[in-house]
Amino acid sequence: MEATQNQHYKYCMVHLCSNTTYKTPGKLFIRVPKDQKRRLKWLKACRKSEKDISQKTTAHVCEDHFNLEEDMDNYVKYKLMGGQKKMKPNVVPHIFDCQQNRKRSYENHPRNFLR
Repeated sequence: MEATQNQHYKYCMVHLCSNTTYKTPGKLFIRVPKDQKRRLKWLKACRKSEKDISQKTTAHVCEDHFNLEEDMDNYVKYKLMGGQKKMKPNVVPHIFDCQQNRKRSYENHPRNFLR
């Protein structure tokens, strides 16, 4: 899938992610939900505030911040037939490899054991 003149320019709103529809035309860009509650969760996960991105703005997050096989409701159908991407209702962006120093909730921390 290549970016064409008819395709709207999209960029990933995640800090330090440089993916755009022109720079990385093969990437999927998932629209940030319009529902206020879900939108706030996405913004928080991406470390953005409501001031950064207004409710009226159509913002996107690229596929690098998801595990599409697990996070999409219609992954197989989408891969086989195309169409509209449908994310699972409670999914938020959760992979931030572009942010080297970001603390991850799943990191194992060394534990001190009493002997």
